[in-house]
Amino acid sequence: MAEPLLRGPWVIGLTLLLALVLALVPLPAGSPEALNFLRPDWVGLALIYWVIAVPERFGVLSAFCFGLVADLVLGSAFGYHSLG
Repeated sequence: MAEPLLRGPWVIGLTLLLALVLALVPLPAGSPEALNFLRPDWVGLALIYWVIAVPERFGVLSAFCFGLVADLVLGSAFGYHSLG
């Protein structure tokens, strides 16, 4: 029997890519930078979800490696997302 469409292995990568894109979206032009703390940590939320939901497929080591990728894409200090 075929797997349902939303249960394939590509869903994890797609949601992590979407989390990176949401993390890169800037605040609206008129908003002050003081509102930046209201933005959720999309990468962290997606990583926590997948580690809890399917630990046999996406573990802590995978989350650490994706955290390093997030550091490179977002321009933060190397190891900031992966060690957090």
